[in-house]
Amino acid sequence: MITTFVSRSTWFPAGLKANLPAFYSLLEELEFSPLTLGTTVAPLQSPFEEIRTLMGRSQCAIILGTTHLIANEVTLKGKIAGKMSLPTEWNQIEACAALMLNLPTLVILHSNVTPRGLFERGAGNIFVHSHDMRTPKWTRSIRPALEVLKSRVAP
Repeated sequence: MITTFVSRSTWFPAGLKANLPAFYSLLEELEFSPLTLGTTVAPLQSPFEEIRTLMGRSQCAIILGTTHLIANEVTLKGKIAGKMSLPTEWNQIEACAALMLNLPTLVILHSNVTPRGLFERGAGNIFVHSHDMRTPKWTRSIRPALEVLKSRVAP
């Protein structure tokens, strides 16, 4: 099994939550063993210490950027940007940690989430896969990227 740090929100809108079991089944089928703070691992220390510990045990990372914060009226850099859907800030922290540790990292962004920070294409030296995670077929679409991630993990 490939010990994998999975960065994700602990809360999901119903439409996204319904398809999580299929994603985790696919991870299991491909021999990934997911570790997620607050979900599969109960914290005993501060979040930063737990992240450091879990990533130190992990062979790779998967960042799931899903809707966590919805703002109906946003002003960004002095301009009205309208409605925004943003991932949890912990996705940004955990993605940076994974990249700084040189872990093979797969970044997946739900298609209706506003790409900011490392989720912006070109912001980091990483490709951002965008999928509508409300549809059951998204797990089939992400399978090839998971297979590449698996191949990048040192034997």
